[in-house]
Amino acid sequence: MSNDQKSAPVTDPEGRSGSSPIGGRADDADGRHKTFASLVEALPPFETFADLNHQPHISLKQNGSVETYAIGSQPFRLKLEHSYYQKHRQIVRASVLDQWLGVLGGRALFSGGALQDVHVRLGQDADGNVYWDLGDPGWKLLKISPDGWSVVTECPVKFRRPAGYLELPVPVAGGSVDELRPFLNVADDDQFRLIVGWLVASLNPHGPYPILELTGQQGTAKSTAARFLRLLIDPNASPARSMISNERDLAIAADNGWMLAFDNVSKLSDAMSDALCRMSTGGAFSARKLYSDSEEKLFQYKRPVILNGITDLATRPDLLERVVSVELQRISSRARKPELELEQAFFLARPKILGALATAVSAALGNRNSLPVLEWPRLADASKWVTGAEPALGWAMGTFNQLLHESKGRSGERVLEENEPLVKALRALAEVGWTGTASELLSALDPECIVRLPKGPNGLSGTLRRLSPVLADYGLVVDFRRTGSGGTRLIELSVKVYAKAA
Repeated sequence: MSNDQKSAPVTDPEGRSGSSPIGGRADDADGRHKTFASLVEALPPFETFADLNHQPHISLKQNGSVETYAIGSQPFRLKLEHSYYQKHRQIVRASVLDQWLGVLGGRALFSGGALQDVHVRLGQDADGNVYWDLGDPGWKLLKISPDGWSVVTECPVKFRRPAGYLELPVPVAGGSVDELRPFLNVADDDQFRLIVGWLVASLNPHGPYPILELTGQQGTAKSTAARFLRLLIDPNASPARSMISNERDLAIAADNGWMLAFDNVSKLSDAMSDALCRMSTGGAFSARKLYSDSEEKLFQYKRPVILNGITDLATRPDLLERVVSVELQRISSRARKPELELEQAFFLARPKILGALATAVSAALGNRNSLPVLEWPRLADASKWVTGAEPALGWAMGTFNQLLHESKGRSGERVLEENEPLVKALRALAEVGWTGTASELLSALDPECIVRLPKGPNGLSGTLRRLSPVLADYGLVVDFRRTGSGGTRLIELSVKVYAKAA
């Protein structure tokens, strides 16, 4: 639906003509129709549509920009009430407003128009150009193409702005990502490049996204680093929050922001590790809208995530393959700066850092079809995106990819340390060669080495399936197969010589 034609008679969502506003105070049908028309008059030209989850939305075209809202959301309702009052100096009756929003939402869902994607902070058009919503009152965006970047207001991609959405400054050309270095207490250039590569990867509208794990003892400014990193990409009134306990809340958080940051995490449950794996590469979650009905609300998500804590947080092999881990260094008392002074310096440097990141994304778009032949890691698309950006960062192509491989090696060592008693027991059996069922293996192992595992043969089998890729890198081969007419499931342990030693 659109009211673009200003010369045409004003109509309500059902096409009825209207005239003077009455503020929604009349209860007769004609009065409601007139109020409907007045509500239309209060808005700038608009269109209604349904998003990919079949939720009704409206886009308002005003001052050369486009604002998009979910119909029925509190922000749109307040904007409509405000616009109506500004134009007519009357308050619209709540029941009439509810009726009009209902009709408007129905038109968005059932008018037969194509479903449209609605983005938060970052999106991409059909030509491959990336749009980065700056979050300012004028709804300006950064358009990034292979030829460079510029600030625009007109955009073919639709964006919405959830609660807590904050403004980014307009990027400035000519800066360098090295201007971020003073705000991160990293040990060396490699650790800094891992963080920068992660930032660039988080600006790929389609992902996948490595999870950034910041660890370090007290006094390493982990929380400050996580906050600054989010301020570069997706500033929010709540930049970092405590760890969420369930996937439903994680999905809702992803629906309301581009980047998630979790502060002072002490431990990840197995369920949350699995949920973060899905967050990295793409997942979905559904929940009932109301406990009294069976209608579902579907959340689809794929988001960059920051975790920070004192100890290693990712311990499960499947999550570790998606993690970029950086250990921050303790700040000496002499080097420590007041929080306000550090923040002021960061905000001064931020526009140039943003400009450098935008230039890197432009290079990633321009080089996507001319990448070197490399051995890509698990999140190959993320590594390829950053590899294409590396010339703009002043790095040799393949730098970030090599750092990811080295990080994976350190992650394997972490898995072995976390499961050291079990690994030693398995290696002892593998040295002489061992084959049997999961139940037989459970009996052959010392109870002390399996006390932390899920109970029973199925728990042991599941653990070995998760560990087997890492164990294979260190010469301990776990093979699963079936044998005999009954298809008995067997586990075979053997040792193979690799370059790495356990």
